[in-house]
Amino acid sequence: MYKFLVSSLLAASLVLAATKCPSNSFCFSAKDDTNITVSCNKDNLNLLQFTCGFPVGDSNLDVKLYKFENVRAENLTSCQIDFHLNHMFKKNAPSLLQWNEEKSEIFKFEEICSPIIEAGLSKEFKRFLVKAHAILMLLGWLFFVPTGFLFARFGKQLFQNQKLIGMPVWFQIHRLSTFLGVCCICTSIICIFISTNFTWKGTGSGAWYWTQWHADLGTISTVLAVSQPLNSLLRCPPSNSQRKIFNWAHRITGMTSYTLAVAAIYVAAAKYRKTWSEPFMEFVLTSVPTALCLVTAVMVWMMEKRKTRDGGYKEVEMNEKSSSSLPSSIWTPETSQLLQTSWLFLVVGCCLLAATSLSLLVANGFKE
Repeated sequence: MYKFLVSSLLAASLVLAATKCPSNSFCFSAKDDTNITVSCNKDNLNLLQFTCGFPVGDSNLDVKLYKFENVRAENLTSCQIDFHLNHMFKKNAPSLLQWNEEKSEIFKFEEICSPIIEAGLSKEFKRFLVKAHAILMLLGWLFFVPTGFLFARFGKQLFQNQKLIGMPVWFQIHRLSTFLGVCCICTSIICIFISTNFTWKGTGSGAWYWTQWHADLGTISTVLAVSQPLNSLLRCPPSNSQRKIFNWAHRITGMTSYTLAVAAIYVAAAKYRKTWSEPFMEFVLTSVPTALCLVTAVMVWMMEKRKTRDGGYKEVEMNEKSSSSLPSSIWTPETSQLLQTSWLFLVVGCCLLAATSLSLLVANGFKE
């Protein structure tokens, strides 16, 4: 009698264990003892796998109906379906299962997928992280990085003999700006990885085509940006014959990273309609820092070429004739430096305005 009770309890526990629905899943038991278990799979976000027949989706009165036909084995009594979510899948849509003529209760995929996909983060917090990612990238790449570039290429002549804490003013501002830019970029990367549950979205991930491009461009530009302050530690003294090699390597790395970053911003502005709702304005604002930096670089090159040709500035006598319609006394080194300084800070202000305007547009995203 004792053995019979133990055997009965053991059999009952095995039956209950077999029929118990796993966590983060939806289970449907048909009258013919066929058990269907639906769960989410986070490893591959573009496929639909199953081990019991063929699922056919059908929309009926805003309810998604999934029919399952047993095509593999006539005597199959249980099956496991793993739905792999992608950007086209609506997790909050009411859904139900049908096996033969029998239908299950209505359920929502977000109820079984959220614990896996969301990783405990609410939708609002994830959107906040996405916005923080975009805003930090915009401030880093469109304000701090261009400011560092401008003071490196344009500030040398303006603040040549001025020092701040024992170092040239232009170098201190260049170093501080690029450092803050890299901090913004790295913090932005952390935000977006947290929002995606540390899931890679670049090449080979199976994510949306433009998401892969955006992730690849952003990753490469970030790696190059982080390498800039590191390779600057290897610079040799200005008197060293190898200094030119470092200068060009530093410039090429910086320009490449900036170009890739701007391309990633263009992809986001063109394709991410939920966050970026004004593509034309966003394209224009993104192009402003680049255009101003190019104009400034050309101006510096022309001034250096003219200065080399003329042998520097010359004092002009009051009675000396000048072909210019303006008084010759205006073109003094002090006047030229004042104009250049004004232009430099004007460009920096425009970069800040462009980055701030884009940040406000992104902050107002996700309206629907």
